[in-house]
Parts: sequence; C-alpha cells; structure tokens
Amino acid sequence: MEKILVFAREDERFKDRYLYACTVMGYEPVRAYTEADPEDFAGVIMIGGPDVDPALYHEENTASRYVNIEYDSACLDMIGKCFEKGIPLLGICRGLQIINVYFGGSLYQDIENHMIDGGMHETFGLQGSDIIYPFPEKMVTNTRHHQAVKVLGQGLKLTAEAYDGTAEAFEHENGRVLAVQWHPERMLDNMPGEGGDGILVFDRFKEMISRCGRDHKQ
Repeated sequence: MEKILVFAREDERFKDRYLYACTVMGYEPVRAYTEADPEDFAGVIMIGGPDVDPALYHEENTASRYVNIEYDSACLDMIGKCFEKGIPLLGICRGLQIINVYFGGSLYQDIENHMIDGGMHETFGLQGSDIIYPFPEKMVTNTRHHQAVKVLGQGLKLTAEAYDGTAEAFEHENGRVLAVQWHPERMLDNMPGEGGDGILVFDRFKEMISRCGRDHKQ
C-alpha cells in the first residue's frame, strides 16, 4: 500500500485525525518528523499547530502564540524538500500558513470571528480555467484559526475564500502544492468533529498524487 507522510511530532495531540484521513484516501499513514525522507512517500501532509514565528515574514511578534522556531525550521526544511523534489504537499491550517511563508508570503497575526470551537461558515470556491484543483462554488467549512494569509506567496493562487474575504485555500502553479485554512480531518465520517464533507480536500490531494505520478509502488 502507498504511504503518506503526516509530518508531526510525537506529542501532537490531534495526529490521529490526520492518520485516519490517510486511510480514508486508501493510503498507509506514517507519522514522522525530521527523520523522514519525503521521497519515500506518495505525498506529505503538513498539519495544524502553533503560530508561525512572525520574524520569518519580517514582522515583530504582536499577537502570535506558542511560537516554536525549531518546529518552524523543520517544517520549512520539509516544505523545501517537497518543492524541490516534486513531492505532492497538502497543508492544513497552520500548514497553509507555513507554506505561504515559505513562498515569501505573510500573515495577519490576529483576526476576529474565525477562532470558534465547533464553528462553521460559508466558504466560496473561486472559479477559473487556471485553477487546477477547484472547489465547489459554495461550501460550509469549520473555522478554528486566529491567523490568516495577508500577502500571498510567490507562485501561489487563491482558490477559496471565506464570507469576509479571508483566504481559505490556495494551490501552487506547479500543481504539486495544495493548502486549506480549515480542518477537513475534523469533517470526515466516523470521526468526532463538526460534520460536513471533509473528503473534498482529500479527494483533491489524491488527484494531485495521481497527476504527479507518485501513485506507484514504493
């Protein structure tokens, strides 16, 4: 069975949700951290977690919480390896934010009305012939973040936004990077969470793996 790398520390509280999502896609999940080589996997998932150090996008810390520069560095290193080697990469919540920073983007350090336990809102998929992995024109997604994309990184295309214009998803023009601000792993059947159709994101990640020719026996 093909393997997906869930890039997470051993003490990550919610890693089981991401591991389960891999099995839903039909892949064997592997939780690993700095010891992992992305070329051993069909794809990599960069998960949620603490805020990104604002120094990485040349700002002072005005509202960022639980910053861990060692973790940021490990994530940036893994993103770089995936990008350089063409490994399909999915970013979720903080994963989206650190990917954006890798490509030279910046973040709002604190926004209102998006950090809600069990909260949901309408999210709108942007349409266009240049979007490789389009989302439906209207979705209902969960929302549990107090930071968001301010300036989009180089090579990234916005593919979904919230009712208030907050960036909710982007992809890279090379077709090998996809990221969402919401938590689709909390929206899968048979898992405790907010409900909804989380499989939308993972279906697109699986399509990416197939398009990129990574769906092969290891």
